[in-house]
Amino acid sequence: GYNGRQLSEVDFERFTHIFAMDHQNLANIEAVRPAGSRAHVSLLMDLVPGREGAAIADPYYDGEEQFEATWEDVEAAAGALVEKLKS
Repeated sequence: GYNGRQLSEVDFERFTHIFAMDHQNLANIEAVRPAGSRAHVSLLMDLVPGREGAAIADPYYDGEEQFEATWEDVEAAAGALVEKLKS
C-alpha cells in the first residue's frame, strides 16, 4: 500500500527532484525548504509540454469523478519524466 508522509529537511538532500501535485502543495514544500537546498522543486505537470503550471485534480476533494483525469495527468507526467531521465 501507499503511505504518505510529511517532507523532512533530509529529503531536500536525499532527492534531486521534489514534485508537487498542486499550487498549495508547492507553496508548502517551498515553506519548509532549507536554505541552500539544491533539490529541484516544481509542479509535476511542469514536465508535460503545454501543461506547465497546471495542478492535478484531487479526487478526494474535487470529487470521485475526477479520478480518471487525475490518473491521465499523473500518467502523462510519469511518461514525460521517464523521457527526460533517458535523455
